[in-house]
Amino acid sequence: MNEKMTRRAALGTVGAAGFAALAAAVLAPSKASAAERHPKIRAALADLREAREELANADTDFGGHKKAAIEAVNGAIEQLRICLDNG
Repeated sequence: MNEKMTRRAALGTVGAAGFAALAAAVLAPSKASAAERHPKIRAALADLREAREELANADTDFGGHKKAAIEAVNGAIEQLRICLDNG
């Protein structure tokens, strides 16, 4: 009977440890979930990069605002990258 209790206690400990490991895996944030965070910011980055490309390739200087617009887009991209790196 003592051997059965010891075996049962060991199985209970292994089961509890397995459950704890599973809970930690489910509850802990992973790198994959971090990559899925802030989808609107990531979409904005893609849009800003496309807008920058369109500005750079445009035949017009947009009334003298092309250079400043590209610089502003570059600044916005940089700030959003910093946000994603820190949040």
